[in-house]
Formats: sequence, structure tokens, C-alpha cells
Amino acid sequence: MKKYLTGIVLFFLLVAVADICAGKVMDYCLNHLKGGQYHSLEYAMKETMADVLVFGSSRAINHYVPKVIEDSLGMSCYNCGFHAQGIIFQYGRLRYILNRYKPKLIVYDVEYHFDLGKGDNERYLDMLKPYCSDTCISNYFKDFSYTEYVKNYSRLYRNNTNIFDLLKDYSANGVASENGFEARKGTMDYEVERKDIPPVEVDSVKIAYLKKFIQSCKQHQIPLVMFVSPRYDASSSTVHEPIKKMCKDEDVPYYDFFTDSCYQNHKELFADSKHLNEVGASYYTRNIVPFVRMVLNK
Repeated sequence: MKKYLTGIVLFFLLVAVADICAGKVMDYCLNHLKGGQYHSLEYAMKETMADVLVFGSSRAINHYVPKVIEDSLGMSCYNCGFHAQGIIFQYGRLRYILNRYKPKLIVYDVEYHFDLGKGDNERYLDMLKPYCSDTCISNYFKDFSYTEYVKNYSRLYRNNTNIFDLLKDYSANGVASENGFEARKGTMDYEVERKDIPPVEVDSVKIAYLKKFIQSCKQHQIPLVMFVSPRYDASSSTVHEPIKKMCKDEDVPYYDFFTDSCYQNHKELFADSKHLNEVGASYYTRNIVPFVRMVLNK
């Protein structure tokens, strides 16, 4: 019996040691990236001190050019957007960043699917798992999902959903972004039928965290402005109405370019039907600067 118990103890001890060692390896890789999306993630979380921060999904990464904002406003800028992520991820990221410093302005690019529609919300926590050693992130997990909070005691679990992408970025020394901005190359060479995007089933959890994001900005006295950037294949922007109403109620500036003819009539500005290309992103960013300036001068 004693031998049996000793074997069990040794087994769990080996698992614990392996878990800690694997976590150390992943932390090392994350801290020594030269480029790629995980380098941008790490830099935004731990290093940037930019005056202006841009939040949102891939449409934020591809549509907001920090250099244009910097040249126009004389303020530093970093694009904190991340592919296929929305408010649940971005609110956790905001909490982490605000523990380090207070930016002078936050721009949020709204995307109805990731910021409004009902879905698997726990998956949006995946990219925050490596930062669970920090109290503000671990407490965020505890509030959002106690089960996920407990699971994150395992260092391996924290990285199990992104380990291969992280190792790929580390081994390949991915290309560094331009202050978080990733340009979409090429030009849309096909035509699509424009259609009305039907209203989504509004997720009360996402709405709650949008409000938390807004309240955090107000609490820290950080001007916040929300944009809906252009899309080629949409005929109306009614899908964003719940967010538009929230911004009105919360007195947050909100500007909608989703179906703006200045962009939709120019296919050469798009890489595909949902994303502007590099030329389109520069053109769009220049066009929103006056609105950003108004918010700063308010």
C-alpha cells in the first residue's frame, strides 16, 4: 500500500514538474519573439506606452494605420487589434494595460459578430491565458468563469490553444508589424452582391463587457471613440444598432462608415469584401483623423 501511494505521489510530482517546465519554455518563447501576431500581443500588453491605442478585431488591425495618426496628431499610436477577437478579450487586455499606464485616447473598431452576437464567449479568453500570473487577469477569469480560473493553475493549459502558433512565431521570427498594424496586400478583383446583414441575437454578456470597457475609460478619464469601419458587401448597418444606442446612452462618440459610398464605390480600396487593403486603410485612417481630433479637443 505504501509503495502504491508513493507511486501516485511521484506521478503527480512529475506532472507538476513537467507542467512548470513547459510553462517556463512557453514564457521564454513569448518573451523573445521578434515578430508575428504574438509579438504584437506581448508588446501591446507589456511594453507600449503609446498616446493612442486602437482596439478591435482583424478589421482594426487592417484598417487603422498608426503612422497616419501619429503624423496627423503628433501623438504616438499603437494598434492593439487582434484577429477574430472582440470585447471579451479586449476588455481583459484593457484592464492589464491600465495597470501600467493611462493612454490619452482609445479608438475602438466595432465588429457586430465579435462585439455583439451570441456565441462561445469562453474562447475569447484563450489569448489572455498566458497572462494569468497577473492578478488583474486571474481575477478577470475568476469573475467570468470560475472553471477556467481553476484550470489556469496549469501552465500547460494556459498555452494549450495557442502553443503551435506561438512556437511558429518564435521559430520563424515573424515579420514585425508596423506598431501593430498589418497591411492587407492586393486588390479585390471580383464583384459581390451587397446584402443586408440580418440582426444578430444580442449577447447580454458582450453588452455587459462593452459597458465595462466604456466605464473603465470614463473612470480613468480616457476619451473613447467608437468607429464602424467600411465593408464592401453590406447594404446597411442596422446590425450595429444596439451598440449605436449604447454609445448614445453613454455619451460615447460613435461614427459609422460601414456602408459609406466613399469606400463602397471604390473596389480598389479593398483586399476582400470585408477588409480594406493597404491603400484603403491609409485613406480611411486619414479620413477619421478629424473625428478623432474633435474627441481630443472636446
